[in-house]
Amino acid sequence: MKGKELIMKALIQSRALYLATANKMPKSIAQRMTRQIKSFMWEGKRPVINWIDATQPRDNKGLNLPDIEARLEVIQIMWLKKYLAPRTKRPIWAFVTDQLVFKHMQKAPTVND
Repeated sequence: MKGKELIMKALIQSRALYLATANKMPKSIAQRMTRQIKSFMWEGKRPVINWIDATQPRDNKGLNLPDIEARLEVIQIMWLKKYLAPRTKRPIWAFVTDQLVFKHMQKAPTVND
């Protein structure tokens, strides 16, 4: 089990999360990857432990398996944190994003009679 965990983290998770950081990953792909991880881990057989417990750290009696969907959510939160950072700590892409949003935003609300 430990060997499979290492393979999943080194080969699958690291590459997927690297790509997802730069290019948003659709939820359907994350779900498909999770199914593939489960299949690899349990060799297509019925799991011996439920998935939530399997992704828990070993200290919590889990197997410390990668939870792709949870990690993708964390990536999105970290992007938002960077975007909302104080002006002096914001990355350049945040200022570019502001300019694009302001350029395409309506100047006044449109209300139908």
